[in-house]
Amino acid sequence: MAYSHAVIIAKWLLYMWRWDRTTAPLNGLKKRVRLVQIACPTCLRMQYDIWKFPVTGTPRRNTHDGQQLTHETGQVQTPNATSAGRELAYLSDDGGHSNIWVLDLVSGVSRQITFETDPHVSMGLPMWSPDGSKIAMVSTREQPNWETLSVWLADADGSNLHRLVSQISGYPTWSGDGKWLYYSTTLHGTFHAFKIAVAGGAPVLVRNDNACVSALGPDGSTLYYSVPHLKGNGIRDYEIRAAHPERSPSVRLAQIAGERVPHWQVFQPSLSHDGRWLALPLNDFTTTNLYLLSTIDGSWRQVTDFSPRRTFIVRRVAWSSDDKDLFAAVGDGDADIVLIEGLFPSR
Repeated sequence: MAYSHAVIIAKWLLYMWRWDRTTAPLNGLKKRVRLVQIACPTCLRMQYDIWKFPVTGTPRRNTHDGQQLTHETGQVQTPNATSAGRELAYLSDDGGHSNIWVLDLVSGVSRQITFETDPHVSMGLPMWSPDGSKIAMVSTREQPNWETLSVWLADADGSNLHRLVSQISGYPTWSGDGKWLYYSTTLHGTFHAFKIAVAGGAPVLVRNDNACVSALGPDGSTLYYSVPHLKGNGIRDYEIRAAHPERSPSVRLAQIAGERVPHWQVFQPSLSHDGRWLALPLNDFTTTNLYLLSTIDGSWRQVTDFSPRRTFIVRRVAWSSDDKDLFAAVGDGDADIVLIEGLFPSR
């Protein structure tokens, strides 16, 4: 966010400088002096923490009853809870580098399980295996650049960290029995869905119809995935589809306008444990809210209502073990207006 605003401001200042040079001889000194004092938003603050929101009440009540679980000076994102509901894995940059942490939901104590320090390596999106014995995550470790992500596996305490998939284009998800990891990658400009055995072996092609894997049904018989459609304005609309079984023709559950999807994050709804709802964050004008999509009839349900508060909800959200709550990384931000003087010397 801060970088994009800085780029916009820099381009605007460059334009004003060019305008000043070409028009100042005609407009005189007063116009030139006015241009060297510019007020613009340059200082942005964004703070993320993990929250838990009930899904059973009205949007306003659910928002009001939300519980803040982390209180950190760093940024925290992408929570994921064990099926038993005891622990929550998340990404945090506490200590100066992004790493995976685990929060005990009973005691409230967090422990760090990865200890990456290389500034050229990023990590993210921890995903518990169904039995809670392993965590899958994405990382640029051993990759040539930040554009290439791979899937890594570790035991619950962070030991036995090893790479399982060398390159992916989306986020991984587990099969219900914990024996397979599903993921998507781009081939010839189209998303392909694969699965790979956790024990190792060659990837198995599941779909080649531009499928970005979202989730597997509780019994493993239904695959939920999204299909992006690039529009002429550069924004992607999304279809959410279901295939039963995973390689059969699919049906469309919903279509989502790209303007409602944060363009800076990968789109991946999260399936409830009972298989009835897909949860995801969507833009609502100046804020982000949580929504549920029924896997039965494609109907929508709004979970939160943050308006008029400006909030950002990052990437995937996660379900509690009883499907009564959602865990989400919620960001609050503000900006300062500053006056910049003396940018251009008088001529």
